Amino acid sequence: MSHERARALKQEATRLESISLTAAQLCDIELLLTGAYAPVTRLMTRQDLGPEPAASQIGRVARPQLQVFLEVNAASASKLSLGQRVVLRDDEGAMLAVLTIEDIWDPRMAAKDALPQATEATPQALPTPETEARCLRVGGSIEGIGTPGRHDYPELRVTPSWLAEEPRRRRLQRMILVDSAAELTQTAHQAVAAIAAEIDALVVLQIADDGLQPTDLRLHRAVRECREALRQYPAGRAQLALLPLVSKGNDVHELLRRAAVYGNYGATHCILDPRDYGLGSGAEGSAALSKLSAEGLLKTSMTLISSLDLTGPAGGLTADRGAGRPHASHSRGARRSGRVPGRRGATCFFTGLSGAGKSTVARALAARLGQLDRTVSLLDGDIIRKHLSSELTFSKEHRDLNIRRIGYVASEVTRHAGIAICAPIAPYRITRATVRGMIESLGEFLEIHVSTPIQICEKRDPKGLYAKAHAGLIKDFTGVSDPYEEPEHPEIAIDTSQVEVEDAVARIVAELRARGCLHGSDDWPQTAAG
Repeated sequence: MSHERARALKQEATRLESISLTAAQLCDIELLLTGAYAPVTRLMTRQDLGPEPAASQIGRVARPQLQVFLEVNAASASKLSLGQRVVLRDDEGAMLAVLTIEDIWDPRMAAKDALPQATEATPQALPTPETEARCLRVGGSIEGIGTPGRHDYPELRVTPSWLAEEPRRRRLQRMILVDSAAELTQTAHQAVAAIAAEIDALVVLQIADDGLQPTDLRLHRAVRECREALRQYPAGRAQLALLPLVSKGNDVHELLRRAAVYGNYGATHCILDPRDYGLGSGAEGSAALSKLSAEGLLKTSMTLISSLDLTGPAGGLTADRGAGRPHASHSRGARRSGRVPGRRGATCFFTGLSGAGKSTVARALAARLGQLDRTVSLLDGDIIRKHLSSELTFSKEHRDLNIRRIGYVASEVTRHAGIAICAPIAPYRITRATVRGMIESLGEFLEIHVSTPIQICEKRDPKGLYAKAHAGLIKDFTGVSDPYEEPEHPEIAIDTSQVEVEDAVARIVAELRARGCLHGSDDWPQTAAG
C-alpha cells in the first residue's frame, strides 16, 4: 500500500466506528495482512465459507479450508450494518486496518433463520435477551494500515515472504518447520538435525507462542530453551521464529490450519505432535499424521512428520514412540512460572503526551525485563481505562482518580517485589506526586518523562485523537484543550524522536540494575539464527 493511501485511510478512520481486537484476532489480522493465510486475503463471509456440512458429515475431515472471520458480541454487532466501514484497532487503540462489512451472521442459526441482510439505511437490531451473550461473525474486505507492534523479540517476528526465501539465501533446498519447538527434547533436536542434513534443509524452530504476553515468563523461557537447542544444529542450518499463531483448538482442523500457514512461510516438511491435535499417542498418533499426508488433505505438498518418532541422529526415525518430549500432563505451552526472590520491587511510571511513545517504550521494556526472567505487570493507560476505569470520564477529577487507581495497583506489585510498568498520560504534577508517595516507601519509583514534542506527537497521531481534538470532537484533550504539566525532576527523560526505543530501554534497565531491582547478566543472544 502506498504512503498516500495509508494516510488517507488513517484520516478516514477518525470518523469510523472502531472494533478493538483480542490477542487472537490481532494474530489473524497479521496473518492476513502478511500473506500467511494465502489464498485468503479477507475476513470470510458465509459465501466464502460455503455451506455447513450435513449432520452425517460432521466429524469427518474434508479438504481443508482456512476459516478466517471476526467474532464480536451482540452488543457490538448491533452498531454494525452491511456496507459499513469500521476501523480495527489493537488494545492500545492503534489503527491496523479498515474493514468493509459484507456479512454479519449468527453461526448458531440455521441458514433459513439467518439474520436479515441489513443495509446502511436499515441497521440490524440484533441484541435481545436471548442473543445478548452470543458471538456473531463478521466478514468482508480489509485494507491494512499497519501490523501489530511486537516489542518482544522483533528479530524473530519474520514475514512469510522473508522466511520463504531463507533456504535459498543459505543455498539449501528445503525447509523443516518444527511446531512448538521449545517442547522437544535434546535427543529429538539431534534427530531433526540428522533429517535436515539428509534432505538438505533449513530447520525453523517455531517457538510455542499461543498468545503469551511479553510479561509472561513462560514465553521468555521458551525462547531461551530454543536458543539453547540451536547448539544441536550445524552453524547456519537452523533458524528461530516467533510466528503469530494462537491455538484455535486441539483437533485436525487446527492442524490443517497450521500446516497451511507453515506452507505459506515456505515449509516443505513440518514436525508436529499428533497429541496436540487429537490424533492419539504412540503408533496410533504417528499413523494418523501420516495418513493425512497420504490422503492429500493438505493444500500444499508438505510432508508431515510426527515428533513422537524422533529419537536421535544414530537412529533417525524409529518406532520408539513418545521420545519427542515429555507429555505426562499435556497442555500446549504449559510451563512453570514464578519469580526469582531477593530482588527489590519497583514502579516505572511513564508520563507524556498522547503519541509520545509511552506505550511503545513501556511494552519494549516489559519484554526486555521478561527476557531477564523478571516478573512484570504492565499497566497501560488505555487498557486500564477499558478494564479498570471504564465508568470514568475525562474530567480532571476522574483523570486523577484513574491515576490513583493505577498507583494503588502499582504499589501492590512493588510491595511484592515485582516491577510495575505504568504508561498513562498523567498530565498533572500533583497526581503524579501522590502516586510517588504511595510507592517510594515500598520500593523504587522511576518517573520517566517521555518528552517527545507535541508537534511530533500530532504528526504521528496513531489513534487519530489529535485530529478529532482539533475538529472539536474531543473536549479537554491533553496538549490541545487541556494542559500537560511537565515533570520538573524526572528520574529519566526520553524524547522518542531523538532516541531509539532499544536505547531508551537500555537506559531504564541500567537504572533498575543500579537500584538493585535486577540481578545477573544481560547478555542473552539476540540473533535468530544458529
